[in-house]
Amino acid sequence: AGPAPVVATAGSMASFGVARFVETFEDALRRSGKRGVLVAGWSTLPEGLVSTERLHVTHEAPYAPLFARAACVLHHGGTGTVAEVLAAGAPSILLPQIACQERFAELLVDQGIATGVFDADRVEAKSLADAITRAVEDDDVAARVRKWRDRVCAERGVDAAVDAIEGHREATA
Repeated sequence: AGPAPVVATAGSMASFGVARFVETFEDALRRSGKRGVLVAGWSTLPEGLVSTERLHVTHEAPYAPLFARAACVLHHGGTGTVAEVLAAGAPSILLPQIACQERFAELLVDQGIATGVFDADRVEAKSLADAITRAVEDDDVAARVRKWRDRVCAERGVDAAVDAIEGHREATA
């Protein structure tokens, strides 16, 4: 219920100071006037961290339905997470941790569907709040994200792969 939340997740990678990032994320939410969801994934959350009115904390959540309801998603830029964000039609803010994630970040920024790329250990709350505000409120970003969502969803990814496999199986039988 209520306005769409900003979702933050490190997915299967959290090679940064999670406690500091959580503080920065909470401050950025406060500065931007948004609420958020923090998905711990494989990271260890700071002891005593509990959900508040502004930030819901969970260890796991299915990305497809969560991202489809998100105002934007802060993520590391892993292949699976990028695929889910594109299919959901959510703007991105990236916290890449390895080279391939940095490349995904460049590509998403070039397409105008990511509003920031940050080092999770060094990001400041004001910069993150500015990226959140732009992701949520910029109509051009929203239009580009919808275009990418439509493009990804039209590809029929899994169905096309199944058709190709079945076609090959029938041809070789």
